[in-house]
Amino acid sequence: MANGGAIYNVEDLDNGGDQDFNDLVFSIGVDASPTLTATPAFQAVNLSWDDTASDEDGYVIERKSSSQGWAPVHETLANVTAWVDRNVTVGTAYTYRVRSFKGSGASRTYGDYSNEASATPRGGAASWYFNNFEGNPSQWPEWSSAIQSVTPLQSRKFLGEYANEAVSLTWPLPTHNAVTVEFDLYVLRTWDGIAPYGGEVWSARTYEPTQTFEPGRQVIVMDIAGATAIVWAEI
Repeated sequence: MANGGAIYNVEDLDNGGDQDFNDLVFSIGVDASPTLTATPAFQAVNLSWDDTASDEDGYVIERKSSSQGWAPVHETLANVTAWVDRNVTVGTAYTYRVRSFKGSGASRTYGDYSNEASATPRGGAASWYFNNFEGNPSQWPEWSSAIQSVTPLQSRKFLGEYANEAVSLTWPLPTHNAVTVEFDLYVLRTWDGIAPYGGEVWSARTYEPTQTFEPGRQVIVMDIAGATAIVWAEI
């Protein structure tokens, strides 16, 4: 466990008496104290520290709160420098400290404690997945079909285009009561069953007859009448 050490000499003090002790040399290792960081997370606290011990068996993590004193909450293996405490109550402030250990039982020895670090786990909703689809589709294995396209004005990449294909997203989630899914939907072609299929030729008119829009203006499609989009936007 030692990054440093001290040398002690035990010498013959009987000045030539009946017992003659040879010099005994031994060392006691001293670890540098690890630096601990605690970061609040969704229903959890993320802990990280630097590995200052050279031959430890692991690190022991201790925790306290306003209602409980210091107590061990977890032990890691050697060279581990992070742990997530999920056995927490949202809104409760927790203080942590860590130290290295070696051995077990009565022969176990410990390094110095780290600094104390505090954090309060967050509640509410958490964001578990986000993708703006600007990267390489090969990096999206969570999608059953990863196709990348760009909007007509070349201003935004998106997932698709898809015709009648069913596309699914597979992503692991923690235990939860509800999930909210938000997305931008780009409708580039549509068919109302009346106009010629494909929608290659479209026209548009304003919802308010007196309104006019300059080219490139973003509008809201209020209705579709055959191959004509009826659009509106705030002035």
